[in-house]
Amino acid sequence: MAAQKDFLKIVGFTISFKGISGIKEGKSLSQLQDFLYELNRYTTQAHTLKDTYEKLCEDEKQKIMNHAPIKSDSPDVLFKQTVEWIESLNEHFAVDEDKN
Repeated sequence: MAAQKDFLKIVGFTISFKGISGIKEGKSLSQLQDFLYELNRYTTQAHTLKDTYEKLCEDEKQKIMNHAPIKSDSPDVLFKQTVEWIESLNEHFAVDEDKN
């Protein structure tokens, strides 16, 4: 998948808030930056978990999912969802990746 190649680029991406309209300076900006920082960290860890999960045999994957709390998505699905979330935020804030 072509988008799969872009995942690693996004995982380490830091959003720059300079010139973003609609964001107030001060406390709310700091809280937003904190959230995006943690989301990037979460996505990095989700990527590691996905890679480890993919190396398991099908029987091991099934055992892992059988013991997941309630009905959880597999690590590869969770990773894809977090990357889509970051992509959406990047698009919303119109971040130019070439400048970062």
